[in-house]
Parts: sequence; C-alpha cells; structure tokens
Amino acid sequence: MAVTGFEITLRRPLAGGAPFGDVGPYEELKGRLRYAIDPSHAANRGVTDVALAPRNAAGLVEFSADLSLLVPVDRARASGRARCRRRRTSLTSCSPTALTTRTPPPISTSGTPC
Repeated sequence: MAVTGFEITLRRPLAGGAPFGDVGPYEELKGRLRYAIDPSHAANRGVTDVALAPRNAAGLVEFSADLSLLVPVDRARASGRARCRRRRTSLTSCSPTALTTRTPPPISTSGTPC
C-alpha cells in the first residue's frame, strides 16, 4: 500500500504547550493520509469489493484516512517508539488493549503523553 500524500488540517500545542518529562512539549497534528493500491496485487485480494472500486488513470484504487498524531515539538528528543490508540480506523500494529480502547487517554503533564 502506497501513501501518496498527507495533508495537515490542524496543528496545535498539546496541553497548552506544557512539557512532558525530558521530551518537552508535544503538538497535535491532524490530517488526511491519501493512499493508492493496485487492486490486482495479491496483498489486496482480501479487500472486499476492491475489484469493483473506481480506478485512477494509472489503474490504482485511491482512498484516504483521517490521522491524528501526538509528536514532540523537538523531534530530536523523541524516543523513536510509537504507541497506538484506536479512534476511528483500525490499526494492525498495536496491542489488543489499544485496539479496543474507545476513549482517548488522559493527558498528563507530569510524564510522557499517553
């Protein structure tokens, strides 16, 4: 699956710009990821009715998904690890607990977010 674009629709400080431990302040990014897939590729055979979806000029099926990220303002101070929480879309690389969480985690300014 290829990401063909990312449009940021919202960028704002998290918790009023308060620092989170040694990492410092975080910001929230919201936007839309755009994808294009080959409906005939073996990896996409499990997608329901993908063969019936409209195709672009290159023969690919395009779609998009909403995305919300919490990231350190200073990316160099990030740990390089990601924690996932399910909100509107399904995630396959997260723990079962994260996949069933229906409410966002509380925001704390005393340590790391989430």
